[in-house]
Amino acid sequence: MEQAYTLFDDSYEVGYALRMPGVASTLAAEPLTFSFVDHVRQTEQDAKQNRNHSTINHYLASDDHGALVEASENPEEIKIGEPLKWAAHKHDFFIAGIIADNQFSNGQFNSKVDLEDSTYLKTMSSTLAIPVADVQANKATFRYYFGPNSLPILENVAPGFERNVYLGWGIFRWVNKGVILPVFHFLEQFIGSYGIIIALLVLLIKLVTWPLTYKTYVSQARMKVLKPEIDALKEKYGDDQTKIQSETMKLYSTFGVSPLAGCVPTLLTIPILLAMFQFFPNAIELRQEQFLWAKDLSSYDVFIKLPFYIKWYGDHVSLFTLLMTASTLLMTWQSNQVNTQMQGQMKVIGYVMPVIYMFVLNSFAAGLTWYYFVSNMVTFGQQFITRSFVDETKLRAQLEANKVKNKDKKPSGFQARLAEAMKAAQEREAQAKQGGSEPREPREPKGDKPRKPTRRS
Repeated sequence: MEQAYTLFDDSYEVGYALRMPGVASTLAAEPLTFSFVDHVRQTEQDAKQNRNHSTINHYLASDDHGALVEASENPEEIKIGEPLKWAAHKHDFFIAGIIADNQFSNGQFNSKVDLEDSTYLKTMSSTLAIPVADVQANKATFRYYFGPNSLPILENVAPGFERNVYLGWGIFRWVNKGVILPVFHFLEQFIGSYGIIIALLVLLIKLVTWPLTYKTYVSQARMKVLKPEIDALKEKYGDDQTKIQSETMKLYSTFGVSPLAGCVPTLLTIPILLAMFQFFPNAIELRQEQFLWAKDLSSYDVFIKLPFYIKWYGDHVSLFTLLMTASTLLMTWQSNQVNTQMQGQMKVIGYVMPVIYMFVLNSFAAGLTWYYFVSNMVTFGQQFITRSFVDETKLRAQLEANKVKNKDKKPSGFQARLAEAMKAAQEREAQAKQGGSEPREPREPKGDKPRKPTRRS
């Protein structure tokens, strides 16, 4: 039995060939079994993240990708009854994988977590079947990969092997792969500090999306100009919210204002924000990269180490997260000065959510919270500059001109459908009130009819 290993120049791959020249013809029909048991040790600052990012990925010969559940603390198992091309044990930022030049017959993958074990974060095991025919024909050749979980490297290892880099799902993965990573790798050719690269990345994204931000601000400014009319409607109709909403929609239609004009541009920028949420914790480029007080941009920054543990928060204070929270509260306050639609509970929620995120993101990657902080500050500056270009007096004159122009114009499109929905809601409410105030006819008592009285002698 011969096992031949080949070392390649400037590569993380190791060639592996299995040959049995003396006994190949006498092998049974059952396939040979390749087994790999991996006891995962902690290699990063955050043990929980290190554990949750460790899993086993596999790729079928039919070009389909699969994996064990990463963050599960329960035993996980997958049995594959069809041919596979490769299997990979992915740790937080590194991979140990095996790729078949031909294919494996089938496979089984397991993982288990013992929270009482302080030595190992997780135990992962793979069992792959090597076809006997490949061994007999000297086609049992494979490649190991022992190296970083880096997209530019993995793309050249094997088909689908780059899926070991988790960049989110759906549109978020495409944003990271097609936009964020190329720009990131371009900037790192000229700049050595990854904190500055992240700040420049924010500036580039904000410049590209500025037209959308401008439209959002102008829409909010139009709402602010119409605030006296909206306040008059509230005073006129009191607690009748349905009537207030209906009349408000008529007011918008009269002045040519769309309530969605400020929402749609904001929604278009959300995929970028959520893509960043997946990019920073999984980018090996940020691993152990220092910036200001943060020792590792791929993990949380520890500005103050607490002598105790706070549930939902942790045992440390992340200053980047505090700065992000403060800047978000500032952004919320500024937005409420312009956006008259935010009233009551919605306004309170706008201030509560940043505080909740302070707890959620305290243990997230410092690169992420630094990105959000810089993004908030750039947005604050954009709004300050945009405000100097928006003249509310001219906006009022424009809206008055729209009022004259749309005097006899009926609402169309979304506003028409919304108006119909409001009208139907009003009719239902009126019917309910009317039905509740009408007197009900007396019901006859149940049971047998009363008998006629009999004359007693």
